[in-house]
Amino acid sequence: MKKQVATLISIVTALTTCVSGAVLTGPIINSANNHLYYLLDQNSWTASESEANTLGGHLVTINDLPENQWVFSTFSPLLPQHSHLWIGINDVANTGIWTWASGESTTFTFWSPGEPNYIGSEHYGLMYGSDVSGLPSGLPGYWNNAYDGISSIYGVVEVVPEPSVLGISIAIGAGLCLVRRARCQRAPTIGLDWMPR
Repeated sequence: MKKQVATLISIVTALTTCVSGAVLTGPIINSANNHLYYLLDQNSWTASESEANTLGGHLVTINDLPENQWVFSTFSPLLPQHSHLWIGINDVANTGIWTWASGESTTFTFWSPGEPNYIGSEHYGLMYGSDVSGLPSGLPGYWNNAYDGISSIYGVVEVVPEPSVLGISIAIGAGLCLVRRARCQRAPTIGLDWMPR
């Protein structure tokens, strides 16, 4: 029960805390897994992962082709032309061994042809957006490895709520925090005395 309350508190905190315009949209629920997703403003991979942690999650872990297609079809249309998405895959700990920031095992990859190509310090995964003109190996929805220093890429956050707090977090996410690029409206404090003991 303590873990459920802690999860609920972290979700409420994430949804009601102004994050300097970092969250552009969300939470959006993927009905296939009931996870919550957010689109973050442009930043580096490490800054986006840090922001994902403050929201109670990580940059997205993609486990199969349907989830890859869902992430692409949900978030790519929200991006400006020539924009891409940070995903949670990286090989920072061991070059060539790609792992997810969430700690989940890597059972699925969707690299663009010729990727990952290990040029320099390209240790962070991104998903190409819908406009890949001018990118020789770029295919919409496929992945590429990139430098952390690229701060023009949007991040996709995935939060895995506890099953018992999913309904509560959906309601909170739907009504409490309207985050815009330039401003954040704080929600009223919610007491937890209604929680079952």
